[in-house]
Amino acid sequence: MNILYRTKTYLAGNLENNNDKDARAWRSYVKKEFGHRNIISLDPTQKNFVSQNFPEESDEFRGDQDNLLHAGKYWEVHNNMKPVVRQDLAMVDKVDFLFVVIDPTRPTAGTIDEIGHANLSRKPIFLVIEGGIPKIPKWLAGKIPPTYWHGDIESAMDHVSRIDEGEEELDPKYWRLLISDLR
Repeated sequence: MNILYRTKTYLAGNLENNNDKDARAWRSYVKKEFGHRNIISLDPTQKNFVSQNFPEESDEFRGDQDNLLHAGKYWEVHNNMKPVVRQDLAMVDKVDFLFVVIDPTRPTAGTIDEIGHANLSRKPIFLVIEGGIPKIPKWLAGKIPPTYWHGDIESAMDHVSRIDEGEEELDPKYWRLLISDLR
């Protein structure tokens, strides 16, 4: 049925306290699979805005910020990170749903903030908890309904597929899709 034709998703997940290879690998896979369904994926590890005039988030960029912190250059870190935060949250504003892969053993402020931002807008959040559902951070268990919890990427992708194919109804508490001609 392709109900999710030309919808947009934001690919959230641990970047800080992770490595670029892992962070980019799952996003690349999900983008490819969603692309077959004509779902547009916004990826914070890549340039997404015409006016994006700061470095992409990467191991090197985060390392530079760590060095600045250790050198006591706090305002420089603030000024470097502020546009990253603003653009990532702007992407959350522009999408129809979030696809999140989180490793609960690695601290992440950005992903939690993005989830909170999407939750305020009552956007559906497909949450993949690395290590399995029993590892879900309890705070997130109170924010995201269990319907959207998944223990692996394949399970979450199957869930999106069932919705796209019309096998699962859109929960009106979370889904507000424009008709396909307006996407």
